[in-house]
Amino acid sequence: MKLNLTSLERKAVVKIMFDIAYADGDFTDSELDMIAVIGLKVLGVSSEEVKESIKMGVVESFNILKELTHNEKETLIAIMIEMINADGKIHPNEVEVLATVRLAIGV
Repeated sequence: MKLNLTSLERKAVVKIMFDIAYADGDFTDSELDMIAVIGLKVLGVSSEEVKESIKMGVVESFNILKELTHNEKETLIAIMIEMINADGKIHPNEVEVLATVRLAIGV
């Protein structure tokens, strides 16, 4: 699973990954590891893009992600599900973030 995204799109995806990691109020090492692995291997993000993604607003990230192709959106959802499972616990707030993103980007 490799995505060929623009820098802005990569930052928006990483923003959503951080939102999921923080959704349960417990940001774990396994979630940080997942962001690092997916960020580097799947998205090819730079450390600067990660820093910039943290500053990105939710609505801004949704507007960017709405423009992805259907296949890219499906890959994003798969990434989100991996993030939800990263710490071995599925929290209702994480599932709510997933549902919100799906609705916002049209998947």
